[in-house]
Amino acid sequence: MARRGCAGVNISALGATSGAGGAQVALKRHTTPGAVALGLICGAPAWAQGLSVDTELLRPTFTGAELIGLERTEVGVPLQQRAGLLLQHQLAPVTLYDWNEPAGAIVSQRATAWVGLGMDLNKNTSIRGVLPTSMQWGSEVPELAASGLGTGDASLGGRWTPGGLGPLRAALRGDLILPTGRTDAWLGEEQPRLDVGVTLALRAGRTRWVAELGAMSRTTVDTGYDFVLGSTVRGAMGGAVTLRDGLSANVVLHARTGLDAFLAGGAVSSLEPIAGLHLSPDPAWAVDLGLGRGVGVGQGTSALRTLLGVTYAPPVPQAPEEVVATIPSEDRALEDQVYVEPPPAAGTWAAGQVTRVAEDRVELREQIQFAQGTDRILPQSVPVLRALTELLNEDGRIGLVVVEGHASEEGSYTYNYDLSLRRALAVQRWLVERGVHPSRLAARAMGEVMPLGADLEANRRVEFHIARWVAPGEENPRPDWAPRVPWTGEAVESAWPEPPPSPPTDLLEVSR
Repeated sequence: MARRGCAGVNISALGATSGAGGAQVALKRHTTPGAVALGLICGAPAWAQGLSVDTELLRPTFTGAELIGLERTEVGVPLQQRAGLLLQHQLAPVTLYDWNEPAGAIVSQRATAWVGLGMDLNKNTSIRGVLPTSMQWGSEVPELAASGLGTGDASLGGRWTPGGLGPLRAALRGDLILPTGRTDAWLGEEQPRLDVGVTLALRAGRTRWVAELGAMSRTTVDTGYDFVLGSTVRGAMGGAVTLRDGLSANVVLHARTGLDAFLAGGAVSSLEPIAGLHLSPDPAWAVDLGLGRGVGVGQGTSALRTLLGVTYAPPVPQAPEEVVATIPSEDRALEDQVYVEPPPAAGTWAAGQVTRVAEDRVELREQIQFAQGTDRILPQSVPVLRALTELLNEDGRIGLVVVEGHASEEGSYTYNYDLSLRRALAVQRWLVERGVHPSRLAARAMGEVMPLGADLEANRRVEFHIARWVAPGEENPRPDWAPRVPWTGEAVESAWPEPPPSPPTDLLEVSR
């Protein structure tokens, strides 16, 4: 009588054929020496252990990455918090095979809700916690069915971003997967596992390429029924292309195999491509849509997988520093006719100072920050922009400011010029919409041709050059046309600073 096997994975060289409707999680037994099988013969003593298998191929990171299931390599914002929800539906994620022939779906349909919370501790380090909950229904193998609601195995982990070289970025990740799930429903295991990996990302123009390699360690469990649960190696590679601001398309290929088979050069058992869209209508929100279909037969692949994810990263509260102006006493003696505030030493800032006029430019204490590869201003830069608005609207000496965008050397010259122009225009728009008269602002881009040095982050900057000064006593008449936003025509309230006063002509005027 032919022996039967129940859902799992085999990483032997003689992979089973996929059933109709696409690749699914399937049993395969030992067929070559050293093969690692994750399946079982349906003897009753083995059922409990066989059901206690975490069959999921995809594990979300909730870091705001464009490609679902891959780590984000960009630096973070200190104390930035994130909350995420990923909903997915799988067809036939667990299938019974009888001697390499499909014999029915053990789990016909599975709906999973992943909840994740995380925080960037600093620019390089972040932590997270993830918990899945699944509902399973429909089975063509009643004796192995595990329908109903159950939690999966929770995980605690994080990532560390050491930086990069030119356009290449790297991140190290690690997650401890805890046996908190339902262990008799193909959702959780009876032992903790350690999942570690390295992610590499390369940005070129509007495209981004990502590759990841990792391993999951677990104690080997042999049920004695041709069922061995052991360590696995996983990998993924994919790419994303920016279609427009806040919208990108991507595709990623997830793969997994047994550690023994990987070291022996065996075939990959689990393989599933996922295509998706990443939408970020606001810096705080990200939405992911995905569609996947398993290729071949292996643990975690599905006949069809659909995804919907939402991630929210609230702005980091950063109260603007209070700037205290020093005003000379009105009863100062005549010998103190003219009071001059001594400028701070080069490269230093006075306490509470956010902006300052230096020679032919306006300097900011902190650079304007943008979302990676876009012209979306990040919330933490709002306080310094407010201080800049206040300075421009109060300093009547400043007649015209040119907002100048710069980029690092990552990507092509064309892409960097376009990005630096869009960022300069974004700052100009922000200032105009907050009350700076549009006739006092202009924008231009320099791309990557004027670097400050080897520091890529420092080269991604926006500068403010004073192109026209208003001399003391010079008339600076306000334009007689009603100010409107140039890109929409919408009326806007704009301030117009008083021109600097004429220089004193006698001691009486000086003493006032």
